[in-house]
Amino acid sequence: NGAATAAAAATAVKTEPTPKMHELSRKDRKVKRRSEKDNSDLRDQAIKLWEKLRRHDITDENRPKMLAEMTALLKGNISKLIVKHDTARVVESYLKHGKAAERDVVFKELNGHWVKLVQSKYAKFAVKRIFKYGTRAQRAAVLKSFHGYTRHLIKNKAAATVLETAYVMHANSAERAALVSEFYGPQYSLTKGAETRPLNVVLEEDPSKRQPIVEHLRDSLVPLAEKQPMQHSLVHKALLDFFTYATGEIRSEMIETVRESLVHILHTREGAQVTMHCLWHGTAKDRKVIVKTFKSFVKKICMEEYGHAVMLTVFDTVDDTILVSKALIAEMAQSFEDIFADRFGRKVLHYLLDSRATKQCHPTMVELLRHGDGNAHTKKTSEVRCKELCTAVSAPLLAQCAANAIAMARDKPQSQLLLATTEHVIGDIRPVLESVAEATSQEFDEDHIVADECGHFCVKKLILQDKNRADGPWFSEILLNQLSNGFAFHWSQTNRGAFVVSSMLECGVESSKARIFSELKPRLKELRALQTPGAKVLCKLLEKDAG
Repeated sequence: NGAATAAAAATAVKTEPTPKMHELSRKDRKVKRRSEKDNSDLRDQAIKLWEKLRRHDITDENRPKMLAEMTALLKGNISKLIVKHDTARVVESYLKHGKAAERDVVFKELNGHWVKLVQSKYAKFAVKRIFKYGTRAQRAAVLKSFHGYTRHLIKNKAAATVLETAYVMHANSAERAALVSEFYGPQYSLTKGAETRPLNVVLEEDPSKRQPIVEHLRDSLVPLAEKQPMQHSLVHKALLDFFTYATGEIRSEMIETVRESLVHILHTREGAQVTMHCLWHGTAKDRKVIVKTFKSFVKKICMEEYGHAVMLTVFDTVDDTILVSKALIAEMAQSFEDIFADRFGRKVLHYLLDSRATKQCHPTMVELLRHGDGNAHTKKTSEVRCKELCTAVSAPLLAQCAANAIAMARDKPQSQLLLATTEHVIGDIRPVLESVAEATSQEFDEDHIVADECGHFCVKKLILQDKNRADGPWFSEILLNQLSNGFAFHWSQTNRGAFVVSSMLECGVESSKARIFSELKPRLKELRALQTPGAKVLCKLLEKDAG
């Protein structure tokens, strides 16, 4: 009996066997694996505190207490936590909600390890937070640590995004130049004072360095040409420096290398200028490849601040106007409504109509485009090429203007495009003029197009364009045919209306001039009594014709 009792007691205190991993639920397996890793307790505490810290309803009194608790927990462990996918967010939130003292804790612990951290899949986000929330001195220290590693980091997917953020949003001009200078090679870096002097100054002082620097740029950029790093602004600047100083065969080889990737970089200032250089100096085959890569992106390019300059360069350089018409203008026509409403899109259309007219194309842009004049691969004269392009865009442009003439006439930017179309387009403008005339002939009230600030100016300019149309159609004549007798005095009682009527006396169409004179001459005394600026101008013109 005693032996049986002892055996029973031993059985009673025997513990249950530890379950094996495959016997656990998915959630329990996850918890077990975490508990077996290093710093599991630290991680759990940090995440629990982070869940509280990131809430938006924390009072101003409680947040400093939580930050102090977080500081005590993280100090000395940040470098371990920052590389994990979940605890990296803890450090990011700590930098976001903390003050200068908290951010200084993170900076001091990570300082000296930035090159390694930016290549980490998760630590890179905390480095971005340092750039966003850190002091000017801290950002400068991080950027300085990249010196000597830029060409290596730009090839790393994680690090390249940090470099892009730092270069575009946080670096000053000197820091940007220092990052780009690593692409120039030893001939530049060994030059005395190179860190404070731009590349053009160095080459002016010692032209013999030009060829080795250009060759080093080529060797650095070719491996990046068809990879993701081509999309970064830092690489765009290095490419622009290459094309600025490269000549001959080495430039032609680089154009052939990058020509299919240009559509992805022309949205930046430097990327757009690189694309312009490739169009200026590329062969007919290069240009054809470049233009074809724009397919499905034409609307976006036309409406970009820098991309639209590339479109102007295409119009300036590509002799194959049939290709341009089918590949670019046809796609533009499908999005005219959006392009008309965009300031850069309208510049592209103005350029097709009147090329480098400084009225719509800024002198700075004209000067930039002139850099491509006289290039070796453009054979057609600008007059012939511009006429062919204007012919290609005329039909869809006239159709769009005729369908939306009234809305365009009342909108200041679009009214300028409407006037440019009727002045320069190659085709029958009568449908456009009739559309405007139909609206202008409606009953005169405060909402009439002639009473509109922009509308009356557009109608007046359309009338004055009759001077330049020897064979018609004349807008003044089309308009007067739809207006009843006596309209002239009725319009002249308003200042804007008087200016529109005055333009009919200056349009150069004798039949229009005669009708206005016959209607207003008997009422000249009443017009003099109006005393508006428009009425005064009208009276002077009537008196001049009477004399």
